[in-house]
Amino acid sequence: MGILKTLTVSHKRETNGNYCILLQKNPSVRQPCIVFEAGTVVGLSPKETEQVRTNGGYVKILDGYACLGMLQYAYECSREVLFLVIVTSCVSVGKIGNSEIFCITDVAMLSMRNGPDDQQLVLGVKKLLSSGSFYFSHSSMPNSSPFDLTLASQRAQMTNETDNRFFWNRLLHRHFERFNIDTSFWLVKALCGGVNIATVYIGGLQAKACLISRLSCERAGTRFNIRGANDLGHVANFVETEQVIFLNRTILSYLTIRGSIPLFWEQPGVQVGSHRIKMSRGSEISQAAYDKHMFLLKERFDNVVLINLLSSRESELPLNQLFNSHHKASRIGSEFPFINFDYHALCSRAHKENLEKLFQTELDRYCDQFGYFHADGEQTLQQQQGVLRVNCLDCLDRTNSMQTFLGLKMLSKMVKSIDRVDFGKALARLVDVYSGLWVQNGDQISRIYTGTGALEGKNLLKDGTLSVARTIQNNLLDGSKQSAIDILILGRTLGRDYSYRAASLLPHYFMYASPSILVSMCDRYLDYCTQEKLKVTVATWNVNGGKHFDNIMYNRARPVSDWLVDYRSSAEYGMELVNQNGPSEGPIDVYAIGFQEIVDLNASNIVASSTQNQRDWLIEIQNTISRDQQYLLVTSVQLVGVCLFVFIRAELAPHIKDVCNDQVKTGLGGATGNKGGVAVRFRYKATSLCFVCAHFAAGQHQVKERNDDYTEITRRIQFPMGRSINSHDYVFWCGDFNYRLDKISNEDARRAATTGQFDLLQEHDQLKLSQASGQTFKDYIEGPIRFPPTYKYDMNTNDYDTGEKCRMPAYTDRVLFKKLIATHNGEDITDPGQIKFYNRVELMSSDHRPVVAEFEIEVLEVDKVARNGIFQAVLQECGPPDATVFVQVDGHMDLTDEQVFASILKLLADEAGEIVLVRYVGNTLMIIFNDGKAAVKALNLNGCPLSEFLPDNKLIISLRTHNWNQTIQDELTSNMDNTVNLVSGQSPKVHLEDDEDEAAQELNLSIGPQVNPDTICLSHDQFLAATADANRSSASGSSISTHHHPQQHFGFRDLGSEMGPPSASDSPPVIPKSPMQPPSRPPPPPPAVNRDIEQPQQETPPSSKPPPIPAKSRHSSQSDKVAEEVVVNPNDCSTDPFGLPNISQFGDDESSRFTDTTFEQSSINLIELSHSIDFDAPMLPPPTMAPPELPPLTPSKLPPSVPSQRPVGQITRPTRAAPPPPVPSRINNDNDLDIDNNTMEPEPETAEI
Repeated sequence: MGILKTLTVSHKRETNGNYCILLQKNPSVRQPCIVFEAGTVVGLSPKETEQVRTNGGYVKILDGYACLGMLQYAYECSREVLFLVIVTSCVSVGKIGNSEIFCITDVAMLSMRNGPDDQQLVLGVKKLLSSGSFYFSHSSMPNSSPFDLTLASQRAQMTNETDNRFFWNRLLHRHFERFNIDTSFWLVKALCGGVNIATVYIGGLQAKACLISRLSCERAGTRFNIRGANDLGHVANFVETEQVIFLNRTILSYLTIRGSIPLFWEQPGVQVGSHRIKMSRGSEISQAAYDKHMFLLKERFDNVVLINLLSSRESELPLNQLFNSHHKASRIGSEFPFINFDYHALCSRAHKENLEKLFQTELDRYCDQFGYFHADGEQTLQQQQGVLRVNCLDCLDRTNSMQTFLGLKMLSKMVKSIDRVDFGKALARLVDVYSGLWVQNGDQISRIYTGTGALEGKNLLKDGTLSVARTIQNNLLDGSKQSAIDILILGRTLGRDYSYRAASLLPHYFMYASPSILVSMCDRYLDYCTQEKLKVTVATWNVNGGKHFDNIMYNRARPVSDWLVDYRSSAEYGMELVNQNGPSEGPIDVYAIGFQEIVDLNASNIVASSTQNQRDWLIEIQNTISRDQQYLLVTSVQLVGVCLFVFIRAELAPHIKDVCNDQVKTGLGGATGNKGGVAVRFRYKATSLCFVCAHFAAGQHQVKERNDDYTEITRRIQFPMGRSINSHDYVFWCGDFNYRLDKISNEDARRAATTGQFDLLQEHDQLKLSQASGQTFKDYIEGPIRFPPTYKYDMNTNDYDTGEKCRMPAYTDRVLFKKLIATHNGEDITDPGQIKFYNRVELMSSDHRPVVAEFEIEVLEVDKVARNGIFQAVLQECGPPDATVFVQVDGHMDLTDEQVFASILKLLADEAGEIVLVRYVGNTLMIIFNDGKAAVKALNLNGCPLSEFLPDNKLIISLRTHNWNQTIQDELTSNMDNTVNLVSGQSPKVHLEDDEDEAAQELNLSIGPQVNPDTICLSHDQFLAATADANRSSASGSSISTHHHPQQHFGFRDLGSEMGPPSASDSPPVIPKSPMQPPSRPPPPPPAVNRDIEQPQQETPPSSKPPPIPAKSRHSSQSDKVAEEVVVNPNDCSTDPFGLPNISQFGDDESSRFTDTTFEQSSINLIELSHSIDFDAPMLPPPTMAPPELPPLTPSKLPPSVPSQRPVGQITRPTRAAPPPPVPSRINNDNDLDIDNNTMEPEPETAEI
């Protein structure tokens, strides 16, 4: 069976210039139609339809199969274009019951104003909807509802409400609903994902074998644009896949899910030196999002088992270990068993049988416990009690393989529920059919996320071609596709400025309100927001390539704390701008610390910059500023030599949202990163802040180039959803801007600098002159400069440059800021902020002096009670969304009389507002105004005489929508999470998108493990031993509090050491060269090898093998009952969770070797204890505190400790041995290939912030 083109679209241009579109359904039959004009939608009766078709002057445009709705696209604050979306091409994929499922292959986007360039605005959306990834259903029965593709079979037995997670064109239905159009008759609901249907004959009966994958639109996007989680706990590439069999009245269904790792991480596209996993937010402040995701899983599925397929190789190990540590630190993590399974290491082509062994030892019991759904008609015979959540890095190829395996395994259990069939034959047929359906399903999901099909790992040539295609797709085409997805899901109903303001002030679901409501709420924000003070310190320093690093870190006379903490007391020049004689009031809330030339600007660093200095500075800075208050890393970003760190005071971390960063190269015309800028933005409560650190072009006379650098960075820095630097409430710039002094001699400049004539120097400052002429930093404010020029000095002296070039002193290092005036609606009463301190600090280890500025700004906090009151008032003012009134005249006057008709229209237009459409409904006029406010004004004319000549003929005016306040609120809340629990069928009790929900606020307070960049690279055995040691030391109270569950119990089985090569971290320890870290400790001995699972054969150099330790026997009868986690022992890596490499190259001479026998013995005792007991050892909390002090060492050149600094914690790092000899190519990330990384998609090697 097929579907006919039942929709006909016609159009015409009215004499008044309005463009009209007529939409008819089944024109050959007497059916109603819809007219679109001037932004309104009007349904006509069959009689009116016939009149319009005969005399309306409409000309047919096209025929279509279905209508998806109306897309609203705002390109300026007050200018909006509406597009009617019609399906013009589709193909049938099969039939379920009385409904046929169609895949959309082409759509038409019809502009409601018919502008010549309108199609360019939505070209990306049209291409997205026509990509073959969207499906809709059509019922062959006249009065029956079509099959709801958004609901799994088990949920469909509990509710008939469409699941908003998979309702991709939900926003396109809103415009019809506002004008009371029956969307169930005119529109269809679109699903994005994959639908595959096959017919199978079982025992002489026809069955439908279906595989339906539903991609969530809560965090949708392309591979390198959307990764990890967002602040609401939604993850990228979240897909529900349902394997369902329909046989007469019998329904058999099995549901699995996949989703990205619920942390803040990203992976840029293939660029030279930057295809790496990057943690985009600090570990501690990521825990809230992780807990929210776990909470959502609990709310929606009741019971969930997490299957983590990440590799233990260096490229994925940091993210893998962070995933594990956050799960253990989660408030509700103990409710979800966690299985680590290194798919690449354990399931190469020669060892696929390890999947079977994993199923038998771990997964089979969960499959039996959760079961599957079985129904006979409307009677439920069995429910699925939980789901398996599978993930790898991309949730593509490895996840496809694992879910295929699980689905085929479940078929044998499902077939047993079918009566009177030959089990063997039925199972064989279904396995054969579903094997093909799962392959198609993997291709469909992969095309949505990467633009190409899935990699199978069987044909090297085919998979290699797909890998190259992915690389091109990810780097050249994904940006426009991501924008199209955002427009389709979130819409663009406001201009950008109002859109950003609304996102800060209003809950997530408010964004679906009409533009007039959102604009009014934004304009009145001062009525429901309170101001509070926020102290921000912005510091900048050009460290001259990181040279003399040890002198910077350990200078006892001038420690880094003088620059970042004690700058008020350590400043030798100038003075405080506020409260000169008193101490700073209260602690600093936000630190933004920028560096330039953090590495040498040589060719190798420009191509692939080193991040070693970045990691060293991160540790030192966090220890320094946390001396009196605890500060957490928000994020960090580096572009060759430019680096920016942002920290937040721990108590304020729950209020940080929407953290993003970007970078722009300006060196050599934008080709290299030796010059350029980096930016970090986030939202604190209801205020957005943006920090920019930049390094401009050098040279005495390159003023224009420096101004161009500023302009280019401002123009090209782009954050998600089109945000730019200038779209934030506060913007702070810092850096080495390289502006020099003009029209003054070198001698005069040096004399003025030494004699304190700073005003004279500023008269010749290029930045001041350019700013005054409007060429750069327009509207930015800089504090008074009361200190000498910061450049250029001889190293470690107070002497300006005495070298051959003898450069003139200059104020190259600056800090500026500005506040955005959002709506010009009363902002004059707000405080733009105060510069409390602006000075330089005398650290002499570079040719620049560091600069620090302290600001006190006013940020907004929403009073939710007041906001609700204002919202009700705005709803009342804005009027009904359909802007429609009914008009009659008392006295039974004929409204078709031209004079009466004209009098009514003139009166309403003069007193109420612009009228866009009028139609007759019997002896009643239905009048539609330009907006709802005009409709409310028209209501005030009720009872007025038609004219002074007809005092007895009074107008009777009523609104079409009376209780519009409640109607609009119902419309908004319908956009919230409505997914019922898979097991209980209960609606969600907590809405994380509602900022008033107490449970959501409580989850915001979750603080994750404080992960030191060294700790995360420990192997699992070392991680356990180090944590146990830290726990023993914390008994004395020297720990940092985090949320953890000491009552949790997890079974530990070391599959990594059983099936993979020995870890390189098992080599003898050595003392690192860097004086910042204590020496590495020896790892604990490896556990006994489990012979049950076959181990891939890999060569390992003898030098990397640890001395053999007798294996302890372990009682397995009890452990299998309580074991809930299979842990892979990951190989050692040279990266940390923030993408930063080892602190230094370790020495390997015998004289520097060190052994801590106490630590080794305690590790052995811990392993022996876990092997001897009959139950699994309790899960230990993550490494939130430092391990005990090591025996004192006094190697040569070890600097003394700094008394003024109290370190937050130091965690040891394992020692890497020489790498093993080359091994034949293995599976590569989600590309299940054995191909060379240089010719195919590069494998991320290290992680960075």
